[in-house]
Amino acid sequence: MEQCLRIPLHESSPPLDLAQGGFRPQRSAMDQALCLHELAQRHRIINNNRNPILVFLDIKSAYDTVDRNIIWRELETRASYPLLGLLRSLFDDVSIQVLLSGATSDSFHPATGVLPRLHSLSTFISVIHQFAPQCPP
Repeated sequence: MEQCLRIPLHESSPPLDLAQGGFRPQRSAMDQALCLHELAQRHRIINNNRNPILVFLDIKSAYDTVDRNIIWRELETRASYPLLGLLRSLFDDVSIQVLLSGATSDSFHPATGVLPRLHSLSTFISVIHQFAPQCPP
């Protein structure tokens, strides 16, 4: 089902920023590493051989904090009603139970986050969340 939703979701989503390397065809981690290496070299040339300051972000943990309402509002102006309804039910109608040492917790419903159970959709929706405030409808 994930593959069936990918094309309509991609067509309905805001455009990715040119600097966005992930979630694009024919762009790999190696491309990003080479780009970073080139930028670091240029920085050293411009700044008297001083090394740049680099920061790495772990976006995996961002899955748990995404406000899905921002995503749904952004997609309301772009996606068809059936597609939006399907996505909302996939991500909003979730219940979780924790299994630990043979004991199962009561189920609960996460209020935020895009669970990585639909990994590529989750990452794509997370990108929409990141760039939605910057994109015109």
